[in-house]
This record gives sequence, structure tokens and C-alpha cells, in this order.
Amino acid sequence: MDDLGNYLKLRPPPSHVSLDDYVDFWAERWLDKWRERVKLVLRQQDAHVFAKHERILRETAPLWRSFPYLSEALELVMDALIEVGELCFTNLLAESTLRAELMEVRRSSRSLDEAVRRVREGALALAKSAVLRARSYRSFRGYLVWLKVGDEIWRTSLGKIAEPSMSEEDFIGS
Repeated sequence: MDDLGNYLKLRPPPSHVSLDDYVDFWAERWLDKWRERVKLVLRQQDAHVFAKHERILRETAPLWRSFPYLSEALELVMDALIEVGELCFTNLLAESTLRAELMEVRRSSRSLDEAVRRVREGALALAKSAVLRARSYRSFRGYLVWLKVGDEIWRTSLGKIAEPSMSEEDFIGS
């Protein structure tokens, strides 16, 4: 529901459109974006993506904690995402986009202390860079979100979806 809330905050429905119709319109667009931007990872072969993300989270954690006006910066990035039509996982994408900017600062700094100082002093410039990065997603083709589907979830879902209504003999034949 965060995605819908973020969208409604930036683009409330016009007075002549019912909320139900507006939510239906949004849901169709959200589902289209889900298909375009979200990759379900079912096998271990794509695990490198998650290892990279965990490394970025770890390395940017001190910078994230020291970022002044963090919630406002995230809101600006979310607004930019919505403006370019990214409706799916807006909170996650906003955080990832801002963390990518923080990672650039971390890499280009000689020390963690220097990186923290640069983040505190240049928070507005970092937020602006993150907004520009978010706007660049308009021309990007491919996945932005990778979701790992655990084996236990997959098996449970399949068990509920694929329960045969006939006996095994009906499928094999006598």
C-alpha cells in the first residue's frame, strides 16, 4: 500500500474521478511496471545480485545514518520516480537510488570520516543527484528490483495452486 500512498500524495485523483476508478487505473499501471521491472529469482545462479546489494547496505550504513534530512531526500526521490512512471516498489527504489549516490561518495573518499563529512556538507547535492538518477530510469530498460523466492515459499504456493482435483490414476490413465 506504500506505493499507492506515495502515488496519491503526489497525484491525488481529480475531483471528477472516483477514488475506486482512480485506484483501478493506478493498479493497472502498477502491474505493468511490476512485469517490466521486477525479476523473481528462483535459483541460486542470480545470488550475486543480493550479495552486491548487501555489500552496498553495509558500506553505506554509516553514511545513511549521518545523512541530514534523510526522509525529505527520500521523498524527493520517490516523487521523481513517480513522475517518470516508476510506480512499483517506490520506497525500495528511492532508498536504493540514494544509497547508490552514497556509495559513490564512499568510493571516492579516502576515509570513512571524510565520506561522512562530505555527506553532511553535501546532502542537498546528493539528493539532487539521486533525483537525476531516478529520472534516468525513464530511459532504462530492464529490471530494477530482484525478489528472491525461497524454496519453501515456492513449494507452499505450488501445493496450494496445483492441487489436482482428480486422482493420480486419472492423470496416468488405466
